[in-house]
Amino acid sequence: MAVRHERVSRLSLAEISVAFYRIKKQVQFDVCIIGSGLENYPETLAFLERETVVLGTATTTFYQIQNSIEFYSNLSELKINFPEISLTQPDDIDSWLVKPVFGQGGSGIHFADQQLPYRSDDIYWQRYINNQAMSVLFLADQSMCKIIGFQKQLTQSGSFVFKGVIRAGAVNLTVVKQIERILEQLIPRFSLIGLHSLDFMLKNEQVYVLEINPRITASMQLYEHRILLEHINCCFGGQLPDIELIAIADGFEVLFAENSLKIKKGIDWPDWIFDRPVAGTIINTGEPICSMIAHGESEEIVLKQLETRRKAIIELLL
Repeated sequence: MAVRHERVSRLSLAEISVAFYRIKKQVQFDVCIIGSGLENYPETLAFLERETVVLGTATTTFYQIQNSIEFYSNLSELKINFPEISLTQPDDIDSWLVKPVFGQGGSGIHFADQQLPYRSDDIYWQRYINNQAMSVLFLADQSMCKIIGFQKQLTQSGSFVFKGVIRAGAVNLTVVKQIERILEQLIPRFSLIGLHSLDFMLKNEQVYVLEINPRITASMQLYEHRILLEHINCCFGGQLPDIELIAIADGFEVLFAENSLKIKKGIDWPDWIFDRPVAGTIINTGEPICSMIAHGESEEIVLKQLETRRKAIIELLL
Protein backbone atom coordinates (compact mmCIF):
# COMPACT_ATOMS: atom_id res chain seq x y z
CA MET A 1 0.00 0.00 0.00
CA ALA A 2 1.41 3.39 -1.00
CA VAL A 3 2.01 5.81 1.88
CA ARG A 4 1.80 8.80 -0.49
CA HIS A 5 0.71 9.17 -4.07
CA GLU A 6 0.14 11.90 -6.65
CA ARG A 7 -2.05 11.61 -9.73
CA VAL A 8 -0.89 13.37 -12.88
CA SER A 9 -2.67 13.83 -16.20
CA ARG A 10 0.51 13.28 -18.20
CA LEU A 11 4.03 11.97 -17.62
CA SER A 12 5.57 15.21 -18.85
CA LEU A 13 8.55 16.65 -17.02
CA ALA A 14 6.50 19.64 -15.86
CA GLU A 15 3.89 17.47 -14.11
CA ILE A 16 6.18 14.72 -12.82
CA SER A 17 8.73 17.14 -11.35
CA VAL A 18 6.03 18.96 -9.36
CA ALA A 19 4.59 15.66 -8.08
CA PHE A 20 8.08 14.34 -7.31
CA TYR A 21 9.12 17.30 -5.16
CA ARG A 22 5.75 17.38 -3.40
CA ILE A 23 6.14 13.75 -2.35
CA LYS A 24 9.83 14.25 -1.53
CA LYS A 25 8.89 16.85 1.08
CA GLN A 26 6.78 14.32 2.95
CA VAL A 27 8.47 10.96 2.31
CA GLN A 28 12.19 10.29 2.14
CA PHE A 29 13.24 7.90 -0.63
CA ASP A 30 16.42 7.19 -2.57
CA VAL A 31 15.26 4.93 -5.41
CA CYS A 32 12.35 4.67 -7.80
CA ILE A 33 10.88 2.01 -10.07
CA ILE A 34 9.31 2.90 -13.40
CA GLY A 35 6.41 1.26 -15.19
CA SER A 36 4.87 1.88 -18.58
CA GLY A 37 4.37 5.25 -20.24
CA LEU A 38 7.79 6.88 -20.02
CA GLU A 39 8.84 5.59 -23.44
CA ASN A 40 7.75 8.88 -25.02
CA TYR A 41 9.04 11.12 -22.23
CA PRO A 42 12.86 10.87 -22.26
CA GLU A 43 13.24 14.20 -20.46
CA THR A 44 11.12 12.88 -17.56
CA LEU A 45 13.19 9.74 -17.26
CA ALA A 46 16.39 11.82 -17.37
CA PHE A 47 15.01 13.97 -14.53
CA LEU A 48 14.26 10.91 -12.40
CA GLU A 49 17.78 9.61 -12.99
CA ARG A 50 19.27 12.90 -11.85
CA GLU A 51 17.16 13.08 -8.70
CA THR A 52 17.18 9.46 -7.57
CA VAL A 53 18.37 5.96 -8.46
CA VAL A 54 16.14 4.38 -11.11
CA LEU A 55 16.16 0.63 -10.53
CA GLY A 56 16.35 -1.52 -13.64
CA THR A 57 18.03 -1.64 -17.02
CA ALA A 58 20.13 1.44 -17.92
CA THR A 59 18.33 4.32 -19.61
CA THR A 60 20.59 4.21 -22.68
CA THR A 61 19.65 0.57 -23.14
CA PHE A 62 16.00 1.39 -22.42
CA TYR A 63 15.84 3.65 -25.48
CA GLN A 64 18.02 1.35 -27.56
CA ILE A 65 15.43 -1.39 -27.03
CA GLN A 66 12.51 1.00 -27.59
CA ASN A 67 13.89 1.90 -31.02
CA SER A 68 12.30 -0.94 -33.00
CA ILE A 69 14.67 -0.64 -35.97
CA GLU A 70 17.73 -0.84 -33.76
CA PHE A 71 16.21 -3.67 -31.73
CA TYR A 72 15.44 -5.77 -34.82
CA SER A 73 18.93 -5.10 -36.12
CA ASN A 74 20.28 -6.69 -32.94
CA LEU A 75 17.93 -9.65 -33.36
CA SER A 76 19.15 -10.10 -36.92
CA GLU A 77 22.78 -10.14 -35.79
CA LEU A 78 21.94 -12.76 -33.16
CA LYS A 79 19.94 -14.78 -35.73
CA ILE A 80 16.78 -14.57 -33.59
CA ASN A 81 13.50 -14.93 -35.48
CA PHE A 82 11.13 -11.97 -35.76
CA PRO A 83 8.31 -11.06 -38.17
CA GLU A 84 9.77 -9.63 -41.35
CA ILE A 85 10.11 -5.83 -41.40
CA SER A 86 10.53 -3.26 -44.15
CA LEU A 87 11.65 0.37 -44.00
CA THR A 88 9.91 1.12 -47.28
CA GLN A 89 6.32 0.45 -48.26
CA PRO A 90 5.96 -3.16 -49.48
CA ASP A 91 4.20 -3.98 -52.75
CA ASP A 92 1.86 -6.58 -51.18
CA ILE A 93 0.69 -4.13 -48.54
CA ASP A 94 -2.40 -6.13 -47.52
CA SER A 95 -0.36 -8.55 -45.43
CA TRP A 96 1.55 -5.88 -43.50
CA LEU A 97 1.14 -3.74 -40.40
CA VAL A 98 2.29 -0.15 -39.98
CA LYS A 99 4.05 0.49 -36.67
CA PRO A 100 5.69 3.52 -35.02
CA VAL A 101 9.44 3.19 -34.54
CA PHE A 102 8.99 4.27 -30.93
CA GLY A 103 5.74 2.75 -29.72
CA GLN A 104 4.14 1.48 -26.54
CA GLY A 105 1.24 -0.76 -25.66
CA GLY A 106 0.18 -1.35 -29.27
CA SER A 107 -0.74 2.32 -29.77
CA GLY A 108 -0.35 3.53 -33.35
CA ILE A 109 -0.32 0.05 -34.91
CA HIS A 110 -2.75 -0.61 -37.77
CA PHE A 111 -3.09 -2.58 -40.97
CA ALA A 112 -1.34 -0.92 -43.89
CA ASP A 113 -3.57 0.95 -46.32
CA GLN A 114 -2.51 1.53 -49.93
CA GLN A 115 -4.51 4.78 -50.01
CA LEU A 116 -2.82 6.43 -47.02
CA PRO A 117 0.33 8.56 -47.30
CA TYR A 118 3.08 7.42 -44.92
CA ARG A 119 6.13 9.24 -43.58
CA SER A 120 8.74 6.51 -43.49
CA ASP A 121 11.05 8.36 -41.07
CA ASP A 122 8.97 7.53 -37.99
CA ILE A 123 7.23 4.29 -38.99
CA TYR A 124 8.09 0.89 -40.40
CA TRP A 125 6.17 -2.03 -41.88
CA GLN A 126 6.00 -5.49 -40.32
CA ARG A 127 4.63 -8.70 -41.77
CA TYR A 128 1.37 -9.62 -40.01
CA ILE A 129 1.21 -12.97 -38.23
CA ASN A 130 -2.39 -13.97 -37.58
CA ASN A 131 -2.00 -15.82 -34.31
CA GLN A 132 -2.02 -15.40 -30.53
CA ALA A 133 0.27 -12.70 -29.14
CA MET A 134 2.07 -13.89 -26.02
CA SER A 135 4.60 -12.70 -23.47
CA VAL A 136 6.98 -14.21 -20.99
CA LEU A 137 7.72 -12.48 -17.67
CA PHE A 138 11.28 -12.95 -16.39
CA LEU A 139 13.87 -11.68 -13.93
CA ALA A 140 17.38 -11.00 -15.22
CA ASP A 141 20.76 -10.36 -13.59
CA GLN A 142 22.59 -9.15 -16.74
CA SER A 143 23.74 -12.65 -17.64
CA MET A 144 21.06 -15.19 -16.70
CA CYS A 145 17.32 -15.22 -16.11
CA LYS A 146 14.53 -16.77 -14.09
CA ILE A 147 11.33 -17.30 -16.09
CA ILE A 148 8.31 -16.35 -13.97
CA GLY A 149 5.48 -17.32 -16.33
CA PHE A 150 3.88 -17.14 -19.77
CA GLN A 151 0.85 -15.02 -20.62
CA LYS A 152 -1.57 -14.55 -23.50
CA GLN A 153 -2.14 -10.92 -24.37
CA LEU A 154 -5.53 -9.22 -24.67
CA THR A 155 -6.14 -6.21 -26.92
CA GLN A 156 -8.95 -3.72 -27.28
CA SER A 157 -11.64 -4.72 -29.75
CA GLY A 158 -10.73 -3.81 -33.33
CA SER A 159 -7.23 -2.61 -32.47
CA PHE A 160 -3.80 -3.72 -31.30
CA VAL A 161 -3.87 -1.63 -28.11
CA PHE A 162 -2.95 -3.65 -25.03
CA LYS A 163 -5.69 -4.13 -22.45
CA GLY A 164 -4.58 -7.11 -20.37
CA VAL A 165 -3.17 -10.61 -19.99
CA ILE A 166 -4.27 -14.03 -18.90
CA ARG A 167 -1.98 -16.76 -17.67
CA ALA A 168 -1.16 -19.28 -20.36
CA GLY A 169 -1.80 -22.94 -19.68
CA ALA A 170 0.85 -25.56 -20.28
CA VAL A 171 3.37 -24.18 -22.78
CA ASN A 172 4.96 -26.63 -25.21
CA LEU A 173 8.49 -27.58 -24.12
CA THR A 174 9.75 -26.74 -27.62
CA VAL A 175 8.51 -23.17 -27.17
CA VAL A 176 9.99 -22.90 -23.66
CA LYS A 177 13.41 -24.03 -24.92
CA GLN A 178 13.29 -21.46 -27.74
CA ILE A 179 12.46 -18.70 -25.25
CA GLU A 180 15.28 -19.78 -22.95
CA ARG A 181 17.80 -19.68 -25.82
CA ILE A 182 16.55 -16.25 -26.92
CA LEU A 183 16.82 -14.80 -23.42
CA GLU A 184 20.27 -16.32 -22.99
CA GLN A 185 21.33 -14.15 -25.94
CA LEU A 186 19.37 -10.97 -25.25
CA ILE A 187 20.10 -10.56 -21.53
CA PRO A 188 23.90 -10.18 -21.85
CA ARG A 189 23.49 -8.32 -25.15
CA PHE A 190 21.52 -5.53 -23.46
CA SER A 191 22.71 -6.06 -19.86
CA LEU A 192 19.12 -6.54 -18.75
CA ILE A 193 18.61 -6.41 -15.01
CA GLY A 194 15.46 -6.84 -12.96
CA LEU A 195 11.93 -7.59 -14.10
CA HIS A 196 11.13 -7.55 -17.83
CA SER A 197 8.81 -9.17 -20.33
CA LEU A 198 9.38 -10.41 -23.86
CA ASP A 199 6.47 -10.19 -26.31
CA PHE A 200 6.31 -12.73 -29.10
CA MET A 201 4.10 -14.44 -31.66
CA LEU A 202 3.75 -18.18 -32.13
CA LYS A 203 3.31 -19.83 -35.51
CA ASN A 204 3.59 -23.59 -35.91
CA GLU A 205 5.42 -23.73 -32.55
CA GLN A 206 8.01 -21.25 -33.86
CA VAL A 207 8.71 -18.17 -31.74
CA TYR A 208 8.85 -14.76 -33.46
CA VAL A 209 10.07 -11.99 -31.16
CA LEU A 210 8.20 -8.68 -31.15
CA GLU A 211 9.77 -6.63 -28.39
CA ILE A 212 11.24 -6.47 -24.91
CA ASN A 213 9.58 -4.33 -22.28
CA PRO A 214 12.62 -3.13 -20.26
CA ARG A 215 10.60 -2.26 -17.14
CA ILE A 216 8.06 -3.77 -14.79
CA THR A 217 4.93 -4.72 -16.72
CA ALA A 218 1.23 -5.37 -16.19
CA SER A 219 1.73 -9.13 -16.07
CA MET A 220 3.46 -8.83 -12.68
CA GLN A 221 -0.03 -8.20 -11.26
CA LEU A 222 -0.70 -11.93 -11.68
CA TYR A 223 1.96 -12.92 -9.16
CA GLU A 224 2.59 -12.57 -5.44
CA HIS A 225 3.84 -9.21 -4.21
CA ARG A 226 7.26 -10.70 -3.50
CA ILE A 227 7.98 -10.36 -7.22
CA LEU A 228 8.65 -6.65 -6.70
CA LEU A 229 11.11 -7.43 -3.90
CA GLU A 230 12.89 -9.86 -6.23
CA HIS A 231 13.12 -7.07 -8.83
CA ILE A 232 14.73 -4.77 -6.27
CA ASN A 233 17.04 -7.55 -5.10
CA CYS A 234 18.29 -8.20 -8.66
CA CYS A 235 18.88 -4.50 -9.27
CA PHE A 236 21.09 -4.34 -6.18
CA GLY A 237 23.16 -7.31 -7.32
CA GLY A 238 21.29 -10.09 -5.57
CA GLN A 239 20.87 -13.61 -6.87
CA LEU A 240 17.95 -14.78 -8.96
CA PRO A 241 15.29 -16.60 -6.87
CA ASP A 242 15.63 -20.39 -6.78
CA ILE A 243 11.96 -20.99 -5.97
CA GLU A 244 8.82 -20.50 -8.04
CA LEU A 245 6.81 -17.33 -7.53
CA ILE A 246 3.17 -18.09 -6.76
CA ALA A 247 0.45 -16.83 -9.10
CA ILE A 248 -2.32 -14.98 -7.22
CA ALA A 249 -4.54 -14.31 -10.25
CA ASP A 250 -5.22 -15.80 -13.67
CA GLY A 251 -6.24 -12.69 -15.57
CA PHE A 252 -5.59 -8.95 -15.55
CA GLU A 253 -7.40 -6.27 -17.55
CA VAL A 254 -7.34 -2.48 -17.81
CA LEU A 255 -10.77 -0.89 -18.06
CA PHE A 256 -10.87 2.04 -20.51
CA ALA A 257 -13.49 4.80 -20.58
CA GLU A 258 -15.93 4.51 -23.47
CA ASN A 259 -17.06 8.07 -22.74
CA SER A 260 -15.69 10.92 -20.65
CA LEU A 261 -16.66 10.66 -16.99
CA LYS A 262 -16.03 12.09 -13.56
CA ILE A 263 -15.42 9.74 -10.65
CA LYS A 264 -18.13 10.28 -8.08
CA LYS A 265 -17.70 10.22 -4.32
CA GLY A 266 -18.42 7.25 -2.09
CA ILE A 267 -17.67 4.43 -4.53
CA ASP A 268 -17.27 1.12 -2.69
CA TRP A 269 -14.58 -0.46 -4.86
CA PRO A 270 -14.46 -4.30 -4.94
CA ASP A 271 -11.22 -5.83 -3.67
CA TRP A 272 -10.41 -7.14 -7.16
CA ILE A 273 -10.04 -3.58 -8.47
CA PHE A 274 -6.63 -1.88 -8.52
CA ASP A 275 -5.29 1.52 -9.63
CA ARG A 276 -8.46 3.10 -8.27
CA PRO A 277 -9.04 6.73 -9.31
CA VAL A 278 -9.83 9.22 -6.57
CA ALA A 279 -13.20 11.01 -6.38
CA GLY A 280 -13.41 14.02 -8.64
CA THR A 281 -10.98 12.66 -11.24
CA ILE A 282 -11.99 13.46 -14.83
CA ILE A 283 -11.26 10.58 -17.19
CA ASN A 284 -11.51 11.24 -20.91
CA THR A 285 -12.71 8.83 -23.60
CA GLY A 286 -10.14 6.13 -24.24
CA GLU A 287 -8.20 6.72 -21.04
CA PRO A 288 -7.75 3.98 -18.41
CA ILE A 289 -10.13 4.05 -15.45
CA CYS A 290 -8.77 1.23 -13.31
CA SER A 291 -7.53 -2.35 -13.57
CA MET A 292 -8.98 -5.63 -12.36
CA ILE A 293 -7.96 -9.23 -11.78
CA ALA A 294 -9.85 -12.49 -12.24
CA HIS A 295 -9.50 -16.16 -11.33
CA GLY A 296 -10.50 -19.35 -13.08
CA GLU A 297 -9.44 -22.87 -13.93
CA SER A 298 -9.65 -22.27 -17.67
CA GLU A 299 -9.13 -19.45 -20.14
CA GLU A 300 -12.86 -19.41 -20.88
CA ILE A 301 -13.77 -18.97 -17.19
CA VAL A 302 -11.20 -16.19 -16.72
CA LEU A 303 -12.42 -14.26 -19.77
CA LYS A 304 -16.03 -14.64 -18.63
CA GLN A 305 -15.20 -13.36 -15.16
CA LEU A 306 -13.33 -10.37 -16.59
CA GLU A 307 -16.36 -9.58 -18.74
CA THR A 308 -18.72 -9.84 -15.76
CA ARG A 309 -16.53 -7.63 -13.62
CA ARG A 310 -16.12 -5.11 -16.42
CA LYS A 311 -19.88 -4.71 -16.63
CA ALA A 312 -20.15 -4.45 -12.82
CA ILE A 313 -17.64 -1.58 -12.71
CA ILE A 314 -19.39 0.27 -15.51
CA GLU A 315 -22.64 0.02 -13.54
CA LEU A 316 -20.81 1.21 -10.41
CA LEU A 317 -19.55 4.31 -12.21
CA LEU A 318 -22.95 5.37 -13.60
